[in-house]
Amino acid sequence: MTGHISPQEATLPFPPAEIAKFRTITSDTLAKVDSGDQRAATSRVTDLETAWDDDQSTLEPKSEKAWSFLDGEIDRVLKAVRAPHPDKPTEVDALDALLTPSAEQPGDDGRPGASPCVGAVGCRAVPGA
Repeated sequence: MTGHISPQEATLPFPPAEIAKFRTITSDTLAKVDSGDQRAATSRVTDLETAWDDDQSTLEPKSEKAWSFLDGEIDRVLKAVRAPHPDKPTEVDALDALLTPSAEQPGDDGRPGASPCVGAVGCRAVPGA
């Protein structure tokens, strides 16, 4: 999954290379959490936050709905990994949610599940976005 762009991701509102970057960082963070290296996971999740924030000015205008959804999912990951007393299942759940399909992705009409995703960091463009 790391670095691989699926055919569905070719229709993303965001450039495939950017999505691949976010997927790689998220996968790396998950691997560090899985291995029990909390310090490395915390450091790597900062890379996700920095990359996401650095790309906001170019990505958000492409799809404000997708941007807002992903921003919330990334915030959930940051909170879980940076918790004062991290809980591995909570961290894994948040990271998995960012990497896997989500029925919560809003569609053009604002209703959850109205737009198919290949993972939160790989959601397809919402119609008309």
